[in-house]
Amino acid sequence: MAIFDTIVVGRLGTTALAAMGLGVTVSFVVLAFGNGLLRSIKVVAAQRTGAGDLDAASRLAWQAMWLVLALTVPALLVIPATPWVLSWLGASPGAAADASAYLAVRLMGAPFLYGTIAFGAFLQGKTAISRQRFLGICPEVLDENLLWHRLHMDTAHIQIKIMESRFDLALLLDK
Repeated sequence: MAIFDTIVVGRLGTTALAAMGLGVTVSFVVLAFGNGLLRSIKVVAAQRTGAGDLDAASRLAWQAMWLVLALTVPALLVIPATPWVLSWLGASPGAAADASAYLAVRLMGAPFLYGTIAFGAFLQGKTAISRQRFLGICPEVLDENLLWHRLHMDTAHIQIKIMESRFDLALLLDK
């Protein structure tokens, strides 16, 4: 995602590019733990499905959504603290203001990002190998398609579209 942001923001000048670089770094620090934790759902779902405990595997999907909510709250609480964090990192006032705006938009997409990761990991853990490969390739194709053709859309809307496409795909594969 930062590559596309760099392409778009790079034309706005060095201050905007510095602000985006700061924003990407801080957002990675904030979101990385949740990203890794939610990807572990795949392992638990695969173990429960492999053991034949489909009820427990299905309950895991709801537990994952509660985990998404629990991880989203701290990520959203970072938004009001971003000016302080950026000044602590030594950002210039102009770059700090732009980076705060960038971070606010990027972190508002946290529930959709985490939801996409949790749902995708759950499906990959619960489905067969051939479906895993297909679900693993398809979201990246959808990501690039949505980003190249709909750059005017905000991050949250793109994440919603990716979640909807994964859900539709899962329904088609289960039929």
